[in-house]
Amino acid sequence: MKIAILIIILILCRQNNIFCQLPNFENNFTKNDSISSPLLDSFSKKFDFVFAYMEQASPNHNYKILTKKNKKWSYWTFSDNYLQWTKKDSIYKVDTIRVGTFWEGKKTITTKRADEMLAFLYQNKFWRLRNDSLNQSRVTGKYYDKENDDTIFMQDKGLTDQINYRFEVYKIKSCRVIESYAPDYFVKKYPYMLDRKKFINCRDKFLKWWEMYCR
Repeated sequence: MKIAILIIILILCRQNNIFCQLPNFENNFTKNDSISSPLLDSFSKKFDFVFAYMEQASPNHNYKILTKKNKKWSYWTFSDNYLQWTKKDSIYKVDTIRVGTFWEGKKTITTKRADEMLAFLYQNKFWRLRNDSLNQSRVTGKYYDKENDDTIFMQDKGLTDQINYRFEVYKIKSCRVIESYAPDYFVKKYPYMLDRKKFINCRDKFLKWWEMYCR
């Protein structure tokens, strides 16, 4: 009986350890990523792990960020431009404009809560997603259409002013971007794009998790 209980405990501990481990991933940061990302240098180097999300619909950067340092998890937001308004004589006006501002959240992010999100990403093989498949622009394989072999998806009128969803992940010696332009549009029109489906599931899980624990 004692041996059986010990085996169960070891299995549970092993499972928990898997989920607690920070992910390993290939570095795919380009020179342009290194120049444009406001998180790469001073911010990311303060932590053992940084997981950041943004929606690129304009030149501005607005991030939701989860970080880990030693055993402590925390969350942040970042905005390129932040307008601080003041009210005088019933009239609101811009008081100051802050550029490149980080805000640390006040709620507690427990290891259990962070593991919940990381475990989902592991299960959906998020760290293996590749940007070429997430941004596929031509029909290939059995879906190839000879009559439209020059048709490029990005020329579709339905893609005007869509959003690029982007994750940036940092560890001490690795930086990785996982991003997809208009994934919902593509999956609806071309449901066989399985990597885009995985990306959407992970994006939606992260946003739901953020609303639950970081709002």
